Amino acid sequence: MVTERSGSSNLKAFRKHTAEYFKRFGRSDITLRARSDTKDVMGGVTAQTWAESTITGDFQFVTKREREYVDMGITKFGDGMLFTTNDVSINANDEITIGSIKWKLYQQIEGELVDGGEDYQGWFARRQM
Repeated sequence: MVTERSGSSNLKAFRKHTAEYFKRFGRSDITLRARSDTKDVMGGVTAQTWAESTITGDFQFVTKREREYVDMGITKFGDGMLFTTNDVSINANDEITIGSIKWKLYQQIEGELVDGGEDYQGWFARRQM
């Protein structure tokens, strides 16, 4: 769910605070593996390629209180949430690695759209065993 904001004098301050948040609380050791699919004329996936990059973001575990407000079929105990800056291209089924733990991103949960440009984004993540 993306929230839109436009035409406000507070936009510059909002962007400054968002950038400060990631500078202060973000971690810069998150490895993103972005998946790209090659499809045939029927829409079937014929090949997959992966590209790795290092991103800055804030990773948090989904709390019991947050699960009260989210459809219980979406999140499970132990799931996490990744928040990252607007300049990172993320899609569902991309993977992240934090330390030696791998997570699969499966649903975008929020973002801020400020004057047509996304300022931050959030994704649910599930640990891969």
